[in-house]
Amino acid sequence: MGQLPVAEEEDPEEAETPAHKRARVESCSRHDDMEITNASEGEHSCSNHKSIAEPDALQHKKLSQPCSVSDQLAKFRSEIKKKEDNLEASLHEVGVLGEKIMGINKILNS
Repeated sequence: MGQLPVAEEEDPEEAETPAHKRARVESCSRHDDMEITNASEGEHSCSNHKSIAEPDALQHKKLSQPCSVSDQLAKFRSEIKKKEDNLEASLHEVGVLGEKIMGINKILNS
């Protein structure tokens, strides 16, 4: 008789289920105090992802910036305002295009 292959067990530390979220340690203050936050989708965090294009000096400066709810709120409001302005500009452009189309339709239907 042949032996049946035994399935390898998955390492519980490597397997992360959606219900289990690992804590992430982030530097969030000027004094490099460590803060543990739970990372979930859509949640803002204070650490910045390292970019290849940015020099290490800029990376260190960004990581040493304070992290607070009011800072995050101000940034969020700024982003929302930019998006709102872009939407208004796009809406205006759509209106202009609509008027041009109506003019073309009048010419074609005449």
